Amino acid sequence: MMIKNKYIDPLTDFGFKRIFGTYENRKFLISFLNDLLDIEDKIVSIEYNNLEKLGLNSSDRKTIYDIYCTDEKNNNFIVELQRAKQKYFKDRSIYYTTFPIQEQSKHGDWDYKLKQVYFVGILDFTFKDGRLKEKIREAFDLAEFLAMSKDEQFVYQMDLKTRLDNKNAIDYAEEMGIKKAKFEVAKNLLQQGIDINVIIKSTGLTAEEIQSLL
Repeated sequence: MMIKNKYIDPLTDFGFKRIFGTYENRKFLISFLNDLLDIEDKIVSIEYNNLEKLGLNSSDRKTIYDIYCTDEKNNNFIVELQRAKQKYFKDRSIYYTTFPIQEQSKHGDWDYKLKQVYFVGILDFTFKDGRLKEKIREAFDLAEFLAMSKDEQFVYQMDLKTRLDNKNAIDYAEEMGIKKAKFEVAKNLLQQGIDINVIIKSTGLTAEEIQSLL
């Protein structure tokens, strides 16, 4: 697979975790969170936590985060990459935050005071004014495709191929669904004796496609 872009795609699993998900590159995540969130005391350091979480009971559902970390004040940050539309993404986000909340419970006397829990869902990654802080600029250097090792380039290409294949499959399925609906409409209009030219304008189908329904 030929890679033409200078930078790897940060919206692939590989690209996202290479830039933001490793301890060695934590300064990029710290800079990103400080820029994004309205935090009175800026984050100075973070520790990456176990990405797999289980509920309090064995019957509770397991969840796996993209990035889960804690700052020096024990505030929790969950950063999730969501590439495809999901009907209940907001509900899922709330569900994810319940795990670090539950972890704060204490045995014995407890006043129920909780540390902050932040959930960041990355649906699109843009810079409004084009000006980059130095650490974020370094993140772009890290994301440069040709700067990676051959093994890393190969893993990224496979990840990107999977993403593109999935997108093409979804796009094709949606296109076929729309096409099928148009055929159903055209068929109903034909049965009502509607002129074929009107059907063409109404559905966007070709005359040949409509004739095939006769």
